[in-house]
Amino acid sequence: MRKIVLIALFALLLTLSLSGAVLAEEATPAFCGTLSQADCAILQNAQAKMKMLDSASFDLQINATVTNVPGESEPVAFSLSGNGSASGLQATGTDVTLAQTDPGQYLVNILDNADLDLNFTLNLPLAVTAEDPTIPSSITLQMRLVDGIGYLNTDTLRSLMGASGASGASPTGWYGLDLANFFKAAMQQMPELFSAMNSGMNTAQYVQDFESPDFLNRIAKIERTDDGSGSVASFQVTINMGAMMSSPDFQAMIRQEMQSQNPSMTEQELEQGVAMSSQMLKGMTVVITEDVGTDDGYIHDVKGTFNFDSTGMMAVLDSTQTGVGRSTSTTTPNPTVEVDFTLTYSNFDSAPTISAPTNPTIIPYQSLLGMMSGETGGGLPSTSQ
Repeated sequence: MRKIVLIALFALLLTLSLSGAVLAEEATPAFCGTLSQADCAILQNAQAKMKMLDSASFDLQINATVTNVPGESEPVAFSLSGNGSASGLQATGTDVTLAQTDPGQYLVNILDNADLDLNFTLNLPLAVTAEDPTIPSSITLQMRLVDGIGYLNTDTLRSLMGASGASGASPTGWYGLDLANFFKAAMQQMPELFSAMNSGMNTAQYVQDFESPDFLNRIAKIERTDDGSGSVASFQVTINMGAMMSSPDFQAMIRQEMQSQNPSMTEQELEQGVAMSSQMLKGMTVVITEDVGTDDGYIHDVKGTFNFDSTGMMAVLDSTQTGVGRSTSTTTPNPTVEVDFTLTYSNFDSAPTISAPTNPTIIPYQSLLGMMSGETGGGLPSTSQ
């Protein structure tokens, strides 16, 4: 069952990652494929308008269903729902090359300037919670970022914390940490913290390669699916993940990343690692639909469907644990994962004001910084704001 949970959560995380990529899609040129010049102009205009937004709200719904689960007669279903708002986006800067060359400073720019209000609820299936009564069936996460301080509502997490915390009582209410100053101090005190992220990687070059029309046309196709009579222009993109994972460019990136993380890897180990990694997503197909308002030009919603045959991934998991890969010819059907998501935007440049919670408990970032750098003493004193 743990493998099944891993597969489903992997699919959810991938969906969130791709959804997040859609949020920041202005960072890359619009993919037009074989669209007409007029339809391509609609996408390019929408991208430019989303890039200029200073605030917006969103609603997110993700559903994941795993079938052919060993020991389960019924499919196992997960769901994640959420909503939130963001403001101050223009002040964060839109040059994403900074994220590639100096990820620490890029993060600090966001923490210094953006305000966020995020609420997510994860619903777990009975097949997971029945194995461990301490696991709640529903987990809610409430977070805010205001003036560089990140806040977390611990009341919604009480069921995960058990009967008591380290001091004999579970934390209650909102807790805050000055994330902006924490990361600024961490970058000065531990410069290797972020520089290691890009060690040995020519990220900018790879991003440029993957944005090229030649590469995108090999792994994706796009078409307009509405009849042009309504107030929304719909564009559907189908991505061939197998073609992407088999791409020499993509495999070269995987190889270089593994080598940068472990320079002592032998040529044989690198080849095996690339082969295993390339199998992970070969069984996945991705279809994404984008709806653009023809009146205001904004992207109003993005919908996606992922179908994932886990044969390759299960073989990789088996080989890493036992040294023997699962045979793809086995008569036992491998689990399959279906994930769909809907991301809806609203309140374009008119998102609600985001305020800090009332009377939060503030954890001094210096204490956390001291713990990370190996200093002792001091504990985690707290004050209210």
